[in-house]
Amino acid sequence: MKKLMLLFPVILLLWSCNNMNKDTVDFKVQYKPDCVYNQVMNEKTKMESKFDASPAMLQALKDKGVENPTKKQNEMTVLIALKTGRLGPQNTFPFAMEYLKTTSKDGHVEIPDSSIFYGVDTIGKIPVIDSMSSPKMSDYMKRALTSSVQNLLQESCGPEKNLKVGEQFTRESPMNMDLGGIKLQLTITTTYKLKSINAGTAAFDISQVYNLNSTITDHTFKAEGEGKGKLVYDLKNNYYRDYTVNMVLGISMDIGGLYAEINTESNIDIQTTLTQN
Repeated sequence: MKKLMLLFPVILLLWSCNNMNKDTVDFKVQYKPDCVYNQVMNEKTKMESKFDASPAMLQALKDKGVENPTKKQNEMTVLIALKTGRLGPQNTFPFAMEYLKTTSKDGHVEIPDSSIFYGVDTIGKIPVIDSMSSPKMSDYMKRALTSSVQNLLQESCGPEKNLKVGEQFTRESPMNMDLGGIKLQLTITTTYKLKSINAGTAAFDISQVYNLNSTITDHTFKAEGEGKGKLVYDLKNNYYRDYTVNMVLGISMDIGGLYAEINTESNIDIQTTLTQN
C-alpha cells in the first residue's frame, strides 16, 4: 500500500486547472511541455495491529517475533522531479519522473533512489508510460510499478470540470492493496469543494471515504475510513502548490482462524514548484 502512496503525486499533478474568470475554475487533465515539476512529499504514519486466535496460533506468532499488539510509527520524506520535454510532432512530448531521494525514519525505502519512469504525453490526453529504470529493482517489480502508475493515470482522467465557489464534484477510483500476496481493491470516493479563488490561486477542501468488503475463499476482508484535507492550485501555471490530507483507515481480516485488526493514521503533505525551461 505504501508504494501507492508514493505514487500519489502522479495523480495530483494531473489535476491542473485554468482560471476562466474570477468566479470559476476549469479543471483539465494535462501536463505542460518543457517544464520541471519538483516535489517534496512528507508522510507521517501510525499503525497498530491486534491479533485474536487460538493460544497455539498466537504463540506461533510470538515465536516469529510478532508482538500483540504491534505498534509502528514512521516519518518519510520523498524528493521527486518530473521533467517534460519539448513539444514535438502531433502535440507529443516526452516526460520522465524520477524518485531522487527517500529518507525514512525506519530505514525502509519502497521505491529505490534514482528510479525513473519514462513516457510520452500528448496535449489533451493521458501520459503513456513505456518503461522504468531502477538500479535495485527486479524486472517483475518494475513491470508491476509501471502498470500501477499507468492505471492511476487512467483513473484520474475524466471530463473537464467548471466550478464556481461553493460547488463540488466527486470521483471514485480503485486502489490495489497487496496483503500477504492476496490482492484486494479498495474503493476511494473523493469530493473536491471549491472554497475560494484568490490572487492567482484556487483553494479546495478535500474529503475522502475508503471502503472494502471482500471474501476470497475462506478469507474475509473489510476496510473503511475517511480522509480530510486541503488543496491549493496555481491558476496561471496550471499546477497545484500544496496538498495536505489526514487519513484514518481501519482494516479487519479473518484468515483461517486468525483475526486481525489494523488501524492506520497517516498525514501526507506535498509541496510542488514549477520551473519552465
